[in-house]
Amino acid sequence: MNPTSNRQVDEGPQRRPCASPEGTERCAKRASGREGCHPRHDCMYGVVGVLEQRGRLLMIQRSERVRAPGLWCFPGGEIEPGESPAEAIVREFREELGFEVEAGDELWSWLREDGGLHLLWWEVRLIGGALRPKPEEVQAVKWMTDDNIRSQAGMIPNNLVFLDHYRRRCAAGRRSDQT
Repeated sequence: MNPTSNRQVDEGPQRRPCASPEGTERCAKRASGREGCHPRHDCMYGVVGVLEQRGRLLMIQRSERVRAPGLWCFPGGEIEPGESPAEAIVREFREELGFEVEAGDELWSWLREDGGLHLLWWEVRLIGGALRPKPEEVQAVKWMTDDNIRSQAGMIPNNLVFLDHYRRRCAAGRRSDQT
């Protein structure tokens, strides 16, 4: 099993059937803004927010009451029906953390090996609010350096794969750190 597929069964949003009468391609296009990214109608679509300040990334430890209990990851959640990925990440930050954010660029897309989970990673900018984690969903919050993330026990593996991609992107000058 490759590192991106470890413990993936229990992470991410709830699985739901594709509601699109046009089929998989339309479903994938609706969720990701692209033409048919994979061949499954029952794929779960989620968003992940990347908030960086002064060289540290915001990470959460998931509550014991949600999927992937107790594991560490970037904040995010399910894209609800009728919601764009940008709207979903703004809502997730407000509901889970109390932060008001603005969605920036889509940074990365990850599809679980079995095709059942598609995550879209978005840059977000903090525009207001106060950190108030919702205990039903978030057990702990930390601002972490790359080294902290890599050494944190219980980090969801695809977050480490994303971090490598993100830092290559930053090194190529395609994103500047927010202060």
